[in-house]
Amino acid sequence: MFRTIAIRATRSSFPLRTMSLATPVIRPAIVPVVQAQRFNSTQLHSASPDWSAPDAYLIDVRELDEIAQGSIPSSVPLPLSVFAEALRAPEDEFRNKHGFKKPTQNQEIIVYCRSGKRSATAADIANKYGYTNVKNYSGSWLDWSKKEGENRGN
Repeated sequence: MFRTIAIRATRSSFPLRTMSLATPVIRPAIVPVVQAQRFNSTQLHSASPDWSAPDAYLIDVRELDEIAQGSIPSSVPLPLSVFAEALRAPEDEFRNKHGFKKPTQNQEIIVYCRSGKRSATAADIANKYGYTNVKNYSGSWLDWSKKEGENRGN
């Protein structure tokens, strides 16, 4: 089964390839996450975008000042400080405030932060609000930026 994620253009855009997300790569978590699956950078690099009907959202739960320093190209910002409130908001209020469509409760949501700790908390919050397909990118921004540097030869 192939899945797609919404893509938001950034300075570090890269070519995306299609892949199957049916078998998640499991790595040891920095912080245990109840019911949230883990997701790694190889899977993110391989995702295929479909702007009209994304299957998944990659959500950056860092604060806006951190996001301004760089983010994963396909991510949308939803800081942990407003995460729970945002998930409780009606669809139209969510879209007006955050600039993207609110994920449905069964839509795939992949959350990340700097190191995986805040995203583990966000995954737990989403699960508590009835979101059933939440994944935590446990390596988060540190893993992503390290691998991007390796891919560029740095």
